[in-house]
Amino acid sequence: MKSLRNLFMVAALIAIPAFGQELTSDITGTVTNGAGTPVSGATVSVTYTPTNTTITRTTSSNGRFNAGGLKPGGPYEVSVQSSAYSSETTAGITLIVGDTKRLNFVLESIDEVVVVASAGTALDTGYGFGTALTAKDIEQNASVNRDLKDFIRLNPMVSLDDAQDNYEAISIAGAHPRTNDLRVDGTSFNDDFGLNDNGYPAQRSPISLNAIEQLAVKVAPASVEYSGFRGGVIEVITKSGTNEFTGELFSYDRGDSFMGDESEGDEYSFDLDDTSEGFAFGGPIIKDKAFFYVTYEEASINKPITHGPIGSGLPNESGITVAEVDQIRQITIDKYGFDPLGYTASNQSEQEFITARFDVNITDNHRLTLNHKKVESSKLNGANDSFGDFAFSSAEYQKGEVTETDGFLLVSNWSDDLITEVSYSTKTQDTSQMSPVGQGLPSFSIDDCGALGIECYIGPDIFRSANQLATENTFFKAKLTYYDDNHKWTLGYETKE
Repeated sequence: MKSLRNLFMVAALIAIPAFGQELTSDITGTVTNGAGTPVSGATVSVTYTPTNTTITRTTSSNGRFNAGGLKPGGPYEVSVQSSAYSSETTAGITLIVGDTKRLNFVLESIDEVVVVASAGTALDTGYGFGTALTAKDIEQNASVNRDLKDFIRLNPMVSLDDAQDNYEAISIAGAHPRTNDLRVDGTSFNDDFGLNDNGYPAQRSPISLNAIEQLAVKVAPASVEYSGFRGGVIEVITKSGTNEFTGELFSYDRGDSFMGDESEGDEYSFDLDDTSEGFAFGGPIIKDKAFFYVTYEEASINKPITHGPIGSGLPNESGITVAEVDQIRQITIDKYGFDPLGYTASNQSEQEFITARFDVNITDNHRLTLNHKKVESSKLNGANDSFGDFAFSSAEYQKGEVTETDGFLLVSNWSDDLITEVSYSTKTQDTSQMSPVGQGLPSFSIDDCGALGIECYIGPDIFRSANQLATENTFFKAKLTYYDDNHKWTLGYETKE
């Protein structure tokens, strides 16, 4: 078990970019009259329109207001009211996780025309090369592989290598791919084992695209609240329910019709299946008070193996015939008492996603979020890929991965200036590597195998028995934020075990 404890205190001028927060967002601004004089005592209402949740603030002597601990996303509506001036409203505001939205209101005298402003939905990260996408952005942009990388790569500081099978490594600002930190609702969703080039805790993207409310890429964020990364942080916020019931059924198919059938004058016939299907459903449990949102998706890729024995009909041939494979297989059965299996003609990868989120507005000033996520995947590795050696199916291995998280977040507004956040989550991750014939059998290497004298392998290889890992982590974070006019003080405690 590894324990990490951070104690931090941060004081920042509101006039400079706010420090990143992992799970919430802020709105701050000033209210003045036409002459530029601050308007004190004005009432500022911040409403999250999907759930009709409103918090109110009163402007200070210099016309400033601060609203923290807000749910990322939107749309939000901010209105300002004063007995001596007209009201003003700004709508369509979208908040980025960990960032502060700045709004400035200019109120006219009560006998002037009331001005209603509308804010665009374009996201301004407020820092360098950050990128943020909403659920609508994800829906409107094409994703060939239904993978986070299709959207992460939109950031100019992100590069992907040319690996296949959704294994492209993600490099942010030139840093090593294994030094990124992928977080889903504040919990690190990385490959604890460290053998996946894509850095995911699964064979494919570890969360369904239909579950994402917001995706943000932050290049080297300087906030003390971020750690465990070198190049950047990838943050995912999942969807929450609203006052309206919404749902969708979806199916995706990328078959062999999208693959080429000719290379250097030679024609090939591929049989590829790449499909996924699932559903998403959410809505109110109690209108304006409690909400839910659940998603489920299962995905499967069945693709051909590139190499096989002579006579197998696979695109490329290894230096051994089908008859020789059958002969060696029978000798192994007769002499050693186990079936080494033959050769593999196709490779199947499967993955299943489940997310469930519940949001409760305990009061106008206290809200609770509960969430559960699970991703389970499996993939056959070790298949033949060259002429000079041949692996029987028993020398291949099924790589299985299961990651499950549970957590809660409690945000409390104790006054206009004092906000607390308490979050706790657990994560379990199991990685296994199992031969199709089990692990309790010998491993054989045959020199001068077959008439062409290649190398052949039978039985589970020597590395599989050690490549199994189960980890359990708990995360706890408590944060207090105090707004002192033009200053923002943050005090917190965080532990990971």
